[in-house]
Amino acid sequence: MNNKVQRHSFILRELRKKQEVGYTALSALIGVSEDTIRRDITELVDKGLLTKVKGGASVKTVLPISYQGRERYGTPQKEIVGDKTRTIFRSGMTVVFDGGTTPFMVAASLPHDVRLTVITHSFPVANLFLQAESVKTIFIGGTISTNSQITTGIKVYEEYARLHVDICVLGAHSLHVEDGVSDPIAEEAMVKNMMCQVADKTVVVATSDKLGRRSTHRVCETTEIDTLVTELSTDHPLMQSFVNKGVTVI
Repeated sequence: MNNKVQRHSFILRELRKKQEVGYTALSALIGVSEDTIRRDITELVDKGLLTKVKGGASVKTVLPISYQGRERYGTPQKEIVGDKTRTIFRSGMTVVFDGGTTPFMVAASLPHDVRLTVITHSFPVANLFLQAESVKTIFIGGTISTNSQITTGIKVYEEYARLHVDICVLGAHSLHVEDGVSDPIAEEAMVKNMMCQVADKTVVVATSDKLGRRSTHRVCETTEIDTLVTELSTDHPLMQSFVNKGVTVI
């Protein structure tokens, strides 16, 4: 990987997944010398994008990496979901990314060479692609939710309503085989619903602790979900209940 911009993008994405990376590991992954990696990290430190530590670098977040009252990024279950979802993306696609920690992990796991247009109202997702040469990022502005690190409200809803995209990567607060995806916050459910409507394919990404739960506001029916990705095996009984509803599970 001789292109410096591509290397910088790769380093930042590895940091988003792992929180800390070493010179030796990055050298092997990227295929350049450790001296080159050191220079790259020094440049990224100078730009304020990461922090140098002994033997490598650690993440320096523009926004807090943890949401208030939510699980931390990068749990093993979410990393599995991110890795499993990599196979659905193809260069040339336009993809909308929901807010939330699991959609973030999916974004962080994208192959570095896939060329996408990403549209999102999630600050962490948009921040992730700041240095990604292969990704064109469009951020949807609106009322800021500091707890969820997203924008929300009627402006976001209306902006999504004007779009047509290939894939919607949808997070789920609650997911029930009979009731579909639901959310406790009306404004967020409204935005999520519109994201599904404008997408050719809705991919729900969720850890298994979200299954069997119901919330107040409906986002989409189970029959409107094209693909469900969790950390569970595809032959798990919980997954088979969704297969029986016509959902593809990964």
